[in-house]
Amino acid sequence: MVDSLLSVSSRTSLLTITLLSSSAWFFPTSAVGQPDPVVAYGGGVDSEYGWSVDVAGLQGIVGAYRAQLGVRRTGLAELVGDIGQVLLQPEPSTRSDRQFGWSVAATTDWAMVADIRGDGARDLGGTVWLYDLNDPGSSPVKLLPEDPLASTLGGYGSSIDISGDLAIVGTQSGPGVAYVFDLTTREQLYKLTNPGDLVGRDRFGRSVAISGNRAVVGAARNSLGGNAVAEDGSAYLYDLNSGALISELTGETHSSTGQVGNGGNEFGMSVDIAGDQVIVGSRRIEDDDLNGAGFLFDADSGASLGKLSAPSGAMFFGQSVGVSQGTGIIGAWGSETAYLFDTATLGLQHTLEATAQGSDAPTEFGRSVAISGPSYVVGSPNHDSELGCPDNLRCNTGAAYFYFGANEFRWIEPSGGEFSLDANWESDVVPGPTDLAVFDLSNSYTVELTENVQSASMSVRAGDVSLQSDSFRYVVDRLDVEGNAVSASLFVNSTNAVTMEEHGLLASVIKIGKLGT
Repeated sequence: MVDSLLSVSSRTSLLTITLLSSSAWFFPTSAVGQPDPVVAYGGGVDSEYGWSVDVAGLQGIVGAYRAQLGVRRTGLAELVGDIGQVLLQPEPSTRSDRQFGWSVAATTDWAMVADIRGDGARDLGGTVWLYDLNDPGSSPVKLLPEDPLASTLGGYGSSIDISGDLAIVGTQSGPGVAYVFDLTTREQLYKLTNPGDLVGRDRFGRSVAISGNRAVVGAARNSLGGNAVAEDGSAYLYDLNSGALISELTGETHSSTGQVGNGGNEFGMSVDIAGDQVIVGSRRIEDDDLNGAGFLFDADSGASLGKLSAPSGAMFFGQSVGVSQGTGIIGAWGSETAYLFDTATLGLQHTLEATAQGSDAPTEFGRSVAISGPSYVVGSPNHDSELGCPDNLRCNTGAAYFYFGANEFRWIEPSGGEFSLDANWESDVVPGPTDLAVFDLSNSYTVELTENVQSASMSVRAGDVSLQSDSFRYVVDRLDVEGNAVSASLFVNSTNAVTMEEHGLLASVIKIGKLGT
């Protein structure tokens, strides 16, 4: 570790740039367009690392439900980000067939990992573990429903999601059920039951998602229109202010009669929600057994907003979906691809593919996907290790491709002013810990730090910018001055003792602040 990249110590009132930590593989990007992926590996042979994934800002989580720890196949999960890869292990158990990591979810404050086999005693049918990321030394706790039989039916934790201090846990066994929890109190707030046909095969709870005061639950084998074997599927939108059902969401009706378990579109196999948009994945569409689609809905009313169709060459498109800030992501693991869409125009933006593979065998890239703002992740659970496999055999260690990005916010006040004042920034938004702060005005001005602030990246693209602070600190992951097309300078204190002109610094964490603080 490098303790000090650049420090100025002649006067204690000067500013300093200090490198706190470094990582050989992780650099958040500030480039416009698609960032290069960070590829995370783990879990060992046949672990299926990447079976489940989630991302929040510049941190993600990966599940490997078949990973073997010691002599037992228990599963594992890992946090991935600027801290490297942090292993989350299940609590000790006498069971040898656990599936810890079957589903995962994370925000910047919380992480959840589900084991759908449970660890014995009361929760033979599944366990969900909650980790407080603000207290890394604390032990995980179980999220248990009030119904004492709920987690003994099997499949408790089939799908999970977090938004703020709320979480939702799906249980697809029997008619299915989903539970909503308050993470600060660990209390169950709602039990969302299957409003459809209670025949025991609807798979209500197979997929769940939550955002603010809305939740969506998929029932991929719900039969519609009186056709008991069609299994076209549906999804249900809920108001979490009351627990009331807002709307039943449906896709397209399968044109054939089909057979039980194989006849329908299985709309609702995957779901996600963010802000005012819901996306629902359909395993099939019409009579195409190789491709489905993604369907968009309004999160307030349930009204249809359009359909995201499979591009040419995609296979198993629609079995994993995500949505955030006007971008939808859909996996197509049969063709080892994932696709980014503009949810306003329904147009295709990018095609993502596996780029690092130890063999030519199928990777199942696209089996799982997740998106949060400008960052997204694609799981590739059959991916072979980058180090190769013994005796040229498949080892299915698995991988997860993280594409970390940052929202851009531009400084707009030419006379300078306070960094933390909304009016000085475009859209009246001060950049936060996962955002990119852009300074591209052509004149000279001073930006004052009146409190401790943090951004993912700071980019000076034009003009002369001075950062001034008496006692506060600015923390960034990447700091660069771009002088290729225009003259750009950054002065890191009012007396110009530290100057960067037409060059930049790249590091995992940089602190700009008063020396010694």
